[in-house]
Amino acid sequence: MSTIQLETFCFIIALAARYKLQVHGMDIIAAYLNSKLDEEVYIKQPPWFNNGTGRVCKLILFIYGLKQTGRNWNIELDTAFKSLGFIQLIADQCVYVCCDPASGSPTIVAVHVDDMTLYA
Repeated sequence: MSTIQLETFCFIIALAARYKLQVHGMDIIAAYLNSKLDEEVYIKQPPWFNNGTGRVCKLILFIYGLKQTGRNWNIELDTAFKSLGFIQLIADQCVYVCCDPASGSPTIVAVHVDDMTLYA
């Protein structure tokens, strides 16, 4: 999961217009940096930090550019949405839907990497 499909995006915009849903765009600042590191990852010292010892650095948090970073961010986001009662669409796994039982109004969240569009 990383980006919503264009067809799904157009469909959700049509739903928002039809049911007069408010649309909000969000950017999760430093999203990848907030993922939990559950394995040991070592990197070479950056050129601006190199002290000449040839040692490596053990990461305690994720950094941009690692292959695991996006996957772990996605797992954390998915877990958070599901714990709040959202259901992930089968047709497009970048979309989460939750319906308020009291009012019956839907909340739709479309995810694009670390940006989201909320329809409520």
